[in-house]
Amino acid sequence: MDSALPHSIFADYSERLLVLILVVALSIAFTILVISTGGSWPGVLLLLGTGLAILAISNLRLALVLLIASLYWDIHLSIFSSSVLISLLVLLAFIVDRERIGWRSSSSQLHLPLGVFLISILPSLINSSWLFYSAAKMLNLVAFIIAFGITAVIARSIHFRWQLGTVFIVFAVANSLDILRMTIMGASRPFGFGGIMFVDYSAMAVCLCLAVAMLKTGISRLRFLMIASIIALGLILTQTRNTWISGLATLIVMIVYLYYRPEVVSMRPRSIAFLGGGAISILLVIALLATAINPRVERKATELTTVPSLDIKKIGAVSNSISSRLLIWDTAWRAFLSHPWIGIGIYSFPQSSQNYARMPKFLFQRYVKGLSPHQTYLAMLAETGIIGALGFLYLILSVVRFAFRTIRLSPKGPIQEHALLVTAGLTYCVISMFFTDAWLWGQGIVLLGVLLGILVGVDNGRKATTAEPAC
Repeated sequence: MDSALPHSIFADYSERLLVLILVVALSIAFTILVISTGGSWPGVLLLLGTGLAILAISNLRLALVLLIASLYWDIHLSIFSSSVLISLLVLLAFIVDRERIGWRSSSSQLHLPLGVFLISILPSLINSSWLFYSAAKMLNLVAFIIAFGITAVIARSIHFRWQLGTVFIVFAVANSLDILRMTIMGASRPFGFGGIMFVDYSAMAVCLCLAVAMLKTGISRLRFLMIASIIALGLILTQTRNTWISGLATLIVMIVYLYYRPEVVSMRPRSIAFLGGGAISILLVIALLATAINPRVERKATELTTVPSLDIKKIGAVSNSISSRLLIWDTAWRAFLSHPWIGIGIYSFPQSSQNYARMPKFLFQRYVKGLSPHQTYLAMLAETGIIGALGFLYLILSVVRFAFRTIRLSPKGPIQEHALLVTAGLTYCVISMFFTDAWLWGQGIVLLGVLLGILVGVDNGRKATTAEPAC
């Protein structure tokens, strides 16, 4: 149901005082953290200004919209991204606005897998050689839970789900245009104002826009195909091959699914195959256009056809990014073998990788030191061991099952369409985890939490329109 979330002020003096105390305490904590780790004062001021704006307006919808916008703020305060810290401000906004949003607890099939996962990673802290660092970095998991839980509360609103999606897509288009501008001005590998995470945002956005195009007809379909084309151009110009593969694999999965479930988009299977093939053909044309704009794109693409090998040049440089990742993966695998059951400690690999590297020091310093494992499932094995990896795998499989089940059980119309869209986004996340571990921290884990929250919100909306009891 689309419940109203009014623009409101604090209910009484005691609540204003409580919020003020929380803001002051949070501000002091952030300031100490940034000073102690050499962070930037402008970032602190930006964070505090954002938090005060949210709390002054006391509007949870605005807080979540701002959280989505922060995904494109390439700002890090100390060891945390802006999105992780702003999620704490979303929590404060929720505390202030909880009564006016008609908050009520809800059950979901994801609660148990999420609880199992969180419990399964705790034993890894025993082996962490940087316990304080590992514990501090778990704020990323706190941000994930906040984004998931609070989004699920208000994402029952069909209108608000469209608002969040629109904000995400608008920023993706703007960042793609910024990448095009930077490329024309001579930048070799630009990422726009959104930073490196844009490569995943853009691939996901392309999949979402093409899914919407499947649901639309006429001019509306052409509009979303055009939006997808603009974002795809920006994605290809970033020269990030793993997102190309992940995005294409996601499109194939969704096309195959809709081919066997054509009633979801009210199309014949042959039409779905034709439209899907046409969309992929358009992306290939855009790739040729990107190659004409920046010839480096072609060189990146041709590296996909080469056999990965550890090719080290005489000057100590590896031949390409695949070779550099092999060095990281070798170190992560050795870390797993050293502590196979509970791992070396959640989020500890960047700080302790030197204990497991078996390579010349200059290679470690240049290609491994301070970096994460760059592969989600390997990262879970190395940092949390078999126990944590099994807990994570249980969560991922539960999410996939729950997402496609929600599509199947949703009534025809906006609810089923939104279930399809959020499933496409989550499918991209799961596939891209084979190539990156960015979904375990920073903006990535916040976005993942928002997607899961929207999925639960869609399912709760489905239950409200049917007689099926809550799971």
